[in-house]
Amino acid sequence: VNNVYSGNEIWNVKGNITAVAMCNGKLFAADKNILRSYEGSSNTSAPCVTVTYSTPADGTDNWYKGLPVATIKADDKETYVESIWYRHNGGEFKPYTESFTVVEGDNLIEAYAFDSKGMKSDIVTSFIKTDITIPESSIYITPVKNEKGWYENDVTVRFTAYDSGSGVNRIVVNGNVYDKPLEFTKEGTYELTWYAVDNAGNKEEERTEVIQLDKYNPTTGINVRSDKGLSIIRLEAQDSYSGVDYIKYVLDNGNEKTYEKELLIYEPGRHTIRWQAFDKSGRKSGLMTQTFVVQREDGIGNFMAFAELNGKKHEVKTPFSYDSQIYANDAADYTKWPYKYWERAYLHTLPWYVTGGDYIQYLGSDMNIKGKRTVEFYLKKNVTLYMFAGPEMAVDGSWTLVEKKFGMQGDWYREGWNVYKRKASKGEKIVVEVGSNVLALPVITAKQENN
Repeated sequence: VNNVYSGNEIWNVKGNITAVAMCNGKLFAADKNILRSYEGSSNTSAPCVTVTYSTPADGTDNWYKGLPVATIKADDKETYVESIWYRHNGGEFKPYTESFTVVEGDNLIEAYAFDSKGMKSDIVTSFIKTDITIPESSIYITPVKNEKGWYENDVTVRFTAYDSGSGVNRIVVNGNVYDKPLEFTKEGTYELTWYAVDNAGNKEEERTEVIQLDKYNPTTGINVRSDKGLSIIRLEAQDSYSGVDYIKYVLDNGNEKTYEKELLIYEPGRHTIRWQAFDKSGRKSGLMTQTFVVQREDGIGNFMAFAELNGKKHEVKTPFSYDSQIYANDAADYTKWPYKYWERAYLHTLPWYVTGGDYIQYLGSDMNIKGKRTVEFYLKKNVTLYMFAGPEMAVDGSWTLVEKKFGMQGDWYREGWNVYKRKASKGEKIVVEVGSNVLALPVITAKQENN
């Protein structure tokens, strides 16, 4: 026997039943010549009430990370459901008419139903927890960073987080669960990536903070080279981490300037320079002071200064003439200097147009240097430079070839030397590279000319 309203089964009787009738709340069934009576009311079961949600719990520990729609349904076995009553999070029961969206937080839904005969179901309860709010974390760093965004002392980093719903479950920093403040005591750059997770499983977007720590001031120094009529000042600085940014200096009573390259001071007398180095983190060295003296010229070696071969100081001689000694004897025993050195040490002849100026004097031991060689010097005045170079030497384009195969000194090159010329300015640093394949060092002289 089925419910005429719902189609659900009410009674199930085995046998060949030919007719069924109800009278005074009793059920009668006829089987051929036998009439059977089944005691009991035709409405014995109360409605069945269920509460369902549009989505299953998608968070941790049965939390919902969204707000599902709640639907209340009721079925009756024998008759039909007349009405459904419910209340959401307390209050008075009210008629249920349509599905509704739950709220964030705790949701207690209570419901019951009446069938068409007035039979009331038991109250059904359903409880779910929802949290749709992402947790929010905060970072606290001590001490504060300076104007350039650097930290100058040991750094302590603390994290906190807040969640208005399910509560904070954990904070993850660089892949590890945060459990205590982080300490940074060594200079360096540190990148922190973190996020918070609440108890419902909501995760905030990853956040990143870069910590740059420079604990020490830059150090600085000075190198002073003095010659007749010229002093060269080189300011130097080092920094342990962020790197040197710039050096400021004041020469004598002048204005403060940024140091860019070595300073060439020509004015004879005593001078004072004050300077200070700054690194990229904003730290600075102490204010340094140095006094130096520019020697007065004495008429000898007035054009060239600070001549070097492979970084070793060499003498500047004057005047350049037919009998100039290009190589000085630096042997421990002067009498044992090889004969070939004597032959190669002096010039035999010169073009008339190169005489009278300064020249660089090499050492006898320089003849034995193998490999690449570098000759460099500074100029104290505007001059014309002449250079005698072997025919195999590669000369850069700043020099102009004046004469080929001049027989200046036949012991080195029997076919002669090439003569080059170039103009050079006061304060200019001249660098001449001599390849390892070149037999003799170039002879270089400086003089002033009218044109």
